[in-house]
Amino acid sequence: MRRPIGTNPARTHRSFASGALTPQEAASRLARLEFDVVRLEREIASTEQRVAKARSALARNTSDREALLKVIAREPAERSERH
Repeated sequence: MRRPIGTNPARTHRSFASGALTPQEAASRLARLEFDVVRLEREIASTEQRVAKARSALARNTSDREALLKVIAREPAERSERH
């Protein structure tokens, strides 16, 4: 079971803030941070692609909707002209 997210903001680890990290610990943290940066950049690119596809679909649906509304608005006028 997952613990609920705390309301306190995350604090910087004391050894990191005071500069007490060993070079090996610093290198390990740097590697993790670089991995996270790459992962986040990939997620952003993926999200931007999904947004572009959604905008394209929205534009298509909007133009289809407008065309259908024109057909519906035109239909009663055509019926009255036939009679």
